[in-house]
Amino acid sequence: ALSAVPCCQVVPVALTAEQGKPSAATKSIIHATLALLAGEEGDNRARLAAAGIDASRLARATPDDLVIVSFSGHGWADAQGNFYLLPSDALLPDSASKRARASLISSAELAAWLRGVDAGEMAMIIDACHSAASVAAGGFRPGPMGDPGLGQLAFDKGIRILAATQGDSVALESARLHGGLLTYALIHDGLGDSRRPPKAEHGSGGQVRLDALLKYALKAMPGLLEQSRPGYRKLTLTNAAGPLLIPREAFSAPPPIQQPSLFDFTGTPSPVFVLPPRRSAP
Repeated sequence: ALSAVPCCQVVPVALTAEQGKPSAATKSIIHATLALLAGEEGDNRARLAAAGIDASRLARATPDDLVIVSFSGHGWADAQGNFYLLPSDALLPDSASKRARASLISSAELAAWLRGVDAGEMAMIIDACHSAASVAAGGFRPGPMGDPGLGQLAFDKGIRILAATQGDSVALESARLHGGLLTYALIHDGLGDSRRPPKAEHGSGGQVRLDALLKYALKAMPGLLEQSRPGYRKLTLTNAAGPLLIPREAFSAPPPIQQPSLFDFTGTPSPVFVLPPRRSAP
């Protein structure tokens, strides 16, 4: 829901899973969407159309484009620290079950899907438990020769990755704030709206650089957690024979402080400015 300034065309693609409705957030659909950004047509466009997703304006990303991938859901890290996103058709994570693991999206798979996306500027926001493990698994260290995972891809392609929490901690959502704390910090506080100026560092016209918005989340979370009391909740896993169910469970005691991680190996400010939806460009 972010728009670049200046921009010629914004192409939002929402892959959502809502109770009682057909899900558009399956592993296959997520893969097909990223494949189109990488210029891999095949049957990907038809697959999205069959799921009710209008991909008519979705095209191969070019060096003139900005691509932001945002995931808000559940993440899982195994005993070795390998990280997985849980699409809507995921099975309950189980290290011993190849079928269950294959239903998840590993950080290595995600890196492979994104490798062909040739955008000039890219960012990924992962509002999920254990999400820092998506980059830091295996003790990743940035360098020209590394592993095939998401951390190496971020280093190679200059993708800025904002993870909601540390690799051994949970991401929180708030009934009071109506969603995940990280997403709220970015969209509502960081960018502000027509009535409130952005809390992230911004220009005189309200423009917020992409990297400044991501950095804002690092310092905003402790205070935001206090605002959300006493309605904080965590996403929990349940045993399920079929698609995974993830109910929201209240904490019995105050949760630990949620500390996001920002992986930005570019060393430069972003040339992209973002504005909240429906705000006119200055």
